[in-house]
Amino acid sequence: MDKTKNRPPMVIRGTTIKPTDSHRFLGVLLDEGLRWHKQVTYAVRRGTAYVLQLRRISLSSNGIPLTLSRQLYMTVALPKKLYAVNLWFRPIYTRNSDDVNRGSLGTSKRLGRVQRFTALAIMGALSTTAGDAAEAHTKLIPIAQRIQILCHRAALRLAAHPSNHPLHPLIRRAAKRYVKHHRSSLHHLSPSKEDSIHEHNNITTGTQVYTDGSGTDGKIGASAVLYAPGHNPRTLCYHLGTDREHTVYEVEVVGMTMVAHLILTERDPELPINIFVNNQAAIKSGDVFTTKSGHYLID
Repeated sequence: MDKTKNRPPMVIRGTTIKPTDSHRFLGVLLDEGLRWHKQVTYAVRRGTAYVLQLRRISLSSNGIPLTLSRQLYMTVALPKKLYAVNLWFRPIYTRNSDDVNRGSLGTSKRLGRVQRFTALAIMGALSTTAGDAAEAHTKLIPIAQRIQILCHRAALRLAAHPSNHPLHPLIRRAAKRYVKHHRSSLHHLSPSKEDSIHEHNNITTGTQVYTDGSGTDGKIGASAVLYAPGHNPRTLCYHLGTDREHTVYEVEVVGMTMVAHLILTERDPELPINIFVNNQAAIKSGDVFTTKSGHYLID
């Protein structure tokens, strides 16, 4: 909005309403340009106030233990400081990269200084202690990653709304547009078998993980294999039971769970990680909110 534009007072039934540069709505400060400067300042000031109080009761001589100080910060100070952060903070990590090149960089630094002060207070360390070292010793996630997680959770909650929710049509409409940033695995589904083969043959870097599930001779089972450059292939196999007790859909989902286990247990996997699954029903099962056979595996 143009700050130079004249905004005269409004008179409604004899009551004069004067314009203001900001307004509090549901605990969030909205400014006239939606630039969130006042909200960021308020969040930093509020977080600092809580940290100062935390420091008073976290003295190394007669204060509360480290674990309780950290728990108090995580359950009281941090939620107060990052209230509605998905509104006023723009994520600084994009395109599955660790490079910081855009977003609310200044806000991240200001909030990071508050958390560094918190880590020093919890540990009782010297003021010259490095912030990343203090966060590691107190087991605090860096504030930029913490906010990234909160924004991601907010996006997932919006995507998980049922069809009768008032926001569902708006989210569905936004989902139909081409997503340039923050693309998920569902945005990379190949339209045909030939396209999938072509994309697979063009992959030359990263870690490849394959999974498949099937039934034969009345038995249902799944397997997964991980290929990492410079390492021997790792495999997992699992037998669910007979085809009278389980379905192929269930075993496909179990195969995806095995893929996740292989990735989590791989030491320093080379990025990007490419996952190959030949069952789109299992891939899209996260969008299904109705109870069906095997859906307990997704939950």
